[in-house]
Amino acid sequence: MIPYQTFPTFLGVFNTFGLMVGLGIVAGAWVAKRHIDANGEDGDLVFSFAWWAAIFGIVGARLVWVLAHPSTYLDDPLSVFALWEGGLSFFGGFLAAAPVAYVWLRRRPELSRRVFLDATSLGLVLGLGIGRIGCTSVGEHLGGETDFFLGVNYTGGRLTEPSLYSGTPDEVFIQPGMSFHNTAVYEFFVLMFLFVGLLVLRRRGVRPGVLAAVAGIVYAVLRFGLDFLRVNDNTTLGLTGAQFGCIVLLGLSLWWLRRVLTTDERRPDLAPEEAEDIVDDADAAEAEKTENTEENDRAEAEETEEAEEKGSGGGGRSVKA
Repeated sequence: MIPYQTFPTFLGVFNTFGLMVGLGIVAGAWVAKRHIDANGEDGDLVFSFAWWAAIFGIVGARLVWVLAHPSTYLDDPLSVFALWEGGLSFFGGFLAAAPVAYVWLRRRPELSRRVFLDATSLGLVLGLGIGRIGCTSVGEHLGGETDFFLGVNYTGGRLTEPSLYSGTPDEVFIQPGMSFHNTAVYEFFVLMFLFVGLLVLRRRGVRPGVLAAVAGIVYAVLRFGLDFLRVNDNTTLGLTGAQFGCIVLLGLSLWWLRRVLTTDERRPDLAPEEAEDIVDDADAAEAEKTENTEENDRAEAEETEEAEEKGSGGGGRSVKA
């Protein structure tokens, strides 16, 4: 099993959770930029999106987490703002950032939607994986006791979730020496393998849009299964809120995969007024080309006529011996 002690500070100075979240955002944006650049487009554009997506995403992620764990903040409501202590919901952040992506893309019609979705999926998988290190550092997303070889053996440190089966008659407070599932650790490994798999598909030159679909399908299925291990999350009809999100994500990803495999992208590369200018320029160029062709034809005809006149004039002369 994996020896486990929480590490809320890094080098005794930096807050580990906040550091990992920030590092995940930066690494994800960099990977997204590289993918867009590799497809012949302006990857620097992604940084403006990453900035706004990070702001809205963090706010949405925190809001959904607090709504899902209200009892945690009843005694100290101001702790809602203590982001460095952990407590972010992936699907909350996803729902908050999605409208940002829609508005941002609408303002940049020159960028391929499919390339952009692939790029952000690559960045999101890597960034979320790094972020799960932060979740591990503060002790959250815990599961029940186990002897599974990838389970963790708790040796000490402050835990965001200090007990298992919190709020139920089966609640057990965690003590050193206990072994249990840590789904943040499992998800880190899952996301790293998924990221490598996406890079392999990228090198094979799959159609734009496929990476986003595969990322959504794989993450939805694996996260749905992992959430059954969590013992401190509220459930409805036996499912966590994230599992309902996984069902929606899986459906959308399957639909998207079918779409990208059966249709070509209709890409509005230019704004309407720019497109009209291009059309006008093209018409003018075509007219000029036609005019030049006619002039060349006339010139060739004149040269041919002159050559024929010279030829017939030379044939009419008498040669004296």
